[in-house]
Amino acid sequence: MVAAGSINWKRLIRGAALIFFIGIQGWMIYHRVFPTWQGPIGTLGKESLLPAVLIGAGRGFAVIDIDSVPELRAFMNYETTSFDAGAIPDDAELEYPNLVYQWHRYVLYTVGYTWRIFGISWNGVAGILLVMLLTSAMAVYGISRLALPVPLSIFVTLAFVWNNAILSVMPLFRDFSKAPFILITIYLLARPVCRPQEVRRYLTTAVLIGFVLGVGMGFRRDMAALVPLAILVLFSCRLQPVRCACLLRPAAAVLLALTFALCSLPILVAFHPMRWTNAHDLTMGFSSRCEEELGTLMPASYERNHTYHDTYASWQVQATANHHISMGGNALEQARALSTAAQINEITKAYIRTVVRLFPADMLTRAFAATLRCTVGVRASSVP
Repeated sequence: MVAAGSINWKRLIRGAALIFFIGIQGWMIYHRVFPTWQGPIGTLGKESLLPAVLIGAGRGFAVIDIDSVPELRAFMNYETTSFDAGAIPDDAELEYPNLVYQWHRYVLYTVGYTWRIFGISWNGVAGILLVMLLTSAMAVYGISRLALPVPLSIFVTLAFVWNNAILSVMPLFRDFSKAPFILITIYLLARPVCRPQEVRRYLTTAVLIGFVLGVGMGFRRDMAALVPLAILVLFSCRLQPVRCACLLRPAAAVLLALTFALCSLPILVAFHPMRWTNAHDLTMGFSSRCEEELGTLMPASYERNHTYHDTYASWQVQATANHHISMGGNALEQARALSTAAQINEITKAYIRTVVRLFPADMLTRAFAATLRCTVGVRASSVP
């Protein structure tokens, strides 16, 4: 029996060994993934983290004319790996960030305050990616422990961490940043699926899921797609015997939705004027390449979107409106009288509606194929 106030040396040694093991793994992964790291080249626009630089320099959530500071331009162009905050003049004219920066507010603050503490350099972003990998690994371990003993859970976690698919995506800052939020959500949803939940734990789980997805919205908008799924799981998971269970499940759904809305409110408010930006991703998904990757569709004799390319998809949407295929003359003139963001919203909305109206069976088939591909991982096949 251990006396009160005495040191539990076994637990202390185990903890120290765990920290050492994690540190060694992090060091090995850093030198495996970031040996010549010069920043998230090709994954972010050259000015995507500009407000983070200003936050790191102690100037707050703002932007600056990047060409007025040559050192900043070189840093944003990935020509240098670090930037001296003192290079920004004290009398520099600062502006409030536009809507695109505002709906990435959380990731910008994360990078900005990391730079504020450790200095402005791309190595700081690499450090954030390592923390995200560690968080993802902890979530994977938690998921594994719901069904496996400790040794096998450790094996699964290490297999995840050293998976080439994970390590190859890791430098893609924008895409990899959503991994910990998705995996933590899966862990939180798996617990009530595996074990009947008492009321307090059940409602706490709903709040935690809303918090994780709400914060994750500031990194990637993909988190919104998990909200309906999370509500569905909470409605169908097992509960310990309790009165008024029919009221408890809707209460959990409301708690999740409210927590999500509160945590993501700055993102949702900024994104609302450009809410049809998501439709651009949908038009990209109409490409022949994406349909081939679904693996369940036979090629048609026509193509809706020939090339999987941002610029091509944008120009096709505009051309469809200019040729009055998706919009009539009066509707197009009214759209052009709006602001740039609102104009893009209306033209893209009209394009999506036109595609759905002209190819309704294609849309239903594609929805079935996408669901099948995501749920069972079916590969290319001639089976419909």
